[in-house]
Amino acid sequence: MQLAGAMLGAAAAQRGPLWWVAHHRLHHKSTDRAGDPHSPVVLGFWRSHVGWIFEPDNARTALEQVPDLARYPELVALDRHPHVVPVALGAATFALGELLHVTAPQLSTSGLQLLLWGFVLPTVALYHSTFAVNSVAHRFGYRRFDTADESRNNWLVSVLTLGEGWHNNHHAFPNSARQGLGRLELDPTWVGIRLLVALRLVESFRPAPARALAEARRAGRATPGARPQRPVASPSSSVTSDGTSQDQ
Repeated sequence: MQLAGAMLGAAAAQRGPLWWVAHHRLHHKSTDRAGDPHSPVVLGFWRSHVGWIFEPDNARTALEQVPDLARYPELVALDRHPHVVPVALGAATFALGELLHVTAPQLSTSGLQLLLWGFVLPTVALYHSTFAVNSVAHRFGYRRFDTADESRNNWLVSVLTLGEGWHNNHHAFPNSARQGLGRLELDPTWVGIRLLVALRLVESFRPAPARALAEARRAGRATPGARPQRPVASPSSSVTSDGTSQDQ
């Protein structure tokens, strides 16, 4: 299941899984301060949104940040060859279009057409959706918890990323696999995790602390000018929302 999840992540064409997790952990260690690889507070909005991922200084996979995952040779191999999965997916999409062109000509489908609409454009949309967590969710939205950064909960980003936009909640409780804490904060990713648990495909995960859920529901949606809640203590180690173990 870990390898399957890593391959799905690699299909997003956002480099390798170890590279991604390492940068995510660096982000949490220095959020909105020097050392944060994609902070709009430090780097500016557009650089934090998309420019950072193409900078040479961010090309290396910081394996020292992911020793728990770097012990799996299949993940290391996938990280060293991050283009294999997206290229294979693009080729399969093109092949499906060509197959439909021959077997179902009434659909007027071609390989290039399906490659464009089934791979290229969705990948571009996925880039901007996930990058919006770095940029938009550190500039626009509401803050429920008094974290030492500018993270915010943004409903639009949450819709685009299946719950990843409840970013202030995530920074308050980074070890929690659940990010939507309030009654109206829908979190499809959390639902998917619970489904994997019910199917016995996943055995261990960290839910949000009970006190965090109670505080979130009691406080409701924070309003501009309202004083955010200070987060309660969270567990020291967990399976995070990116599907990896993480010590804080």
